[in-house]
Amino acid sequence: MPQFKSLQTQSVQAVQACVRDGVYAPKQVGLNSPATKVMTDFHNIPPVTIQADAQIEQCHKAMIMAGVKSLIVADGKNQILGLVTAYDVMGEKPMQMVQERGVKFNELTVRDVMRPASELQTISMSAVETAEVGHIIQTLQALAVHYLLVTEMDGAANVLRGLFSAAQIGRQLNMHVNVESGAQTFAQIEAAVAAA
Repeated sequence: MPQFKSLQTQSVQAVQACVRDGVYAPKQVGLNSPATKVMTDFHNIPPVTIQADAQIEQCHKAMIMAGVKSLIVADGKNQILGLVTAYDVMGEKPMQMVQERGVKFNELTVRDVMRPASELQTISMSAVETAEVGHIIQTLQALAVHYLLVTEMDGAANVLRGLFSAAQIGRQLNMHVNVESGAQTFAQIEAAVAAA
């Protein structure tokens, strides 16, 4: 057996903060940075999932516990049924459903507020690997979506690989990324990034 040398250690008192696995401070990027720099890569940070029949209160608690603002909705066979965000759970939609249906808030489920898979768009990891941050922003704006899923081929199966979030990209660019109808132009984004 080869000889191994002991590694240098330090007192735990020198540690500044406790960070959970997978939680990191996002790095600042520019529009020409590789798109992978702003992608949540599920190879590094496993996706947090929830079942469609979970109550939305449970969903909100799961987001808080995981430190995320979106969850992948999956069934017992790990098939993707949709995506649910903090806005879906705590925004206007649940309150409208309570009034329209005459139900209590705690009777609403993730299925009631999630974005079904049929409404979600994906981009291939091979496209992401050659893209820059500006390409992702342009794609989010063209689709008028806040989230974009990333897939890759694993043998014959197309599997979920990652996620882009307009809010996360904005944090890393140090500016707001508007993806709504009438969003800022790419030139306006470049000017805002240059000024930051």
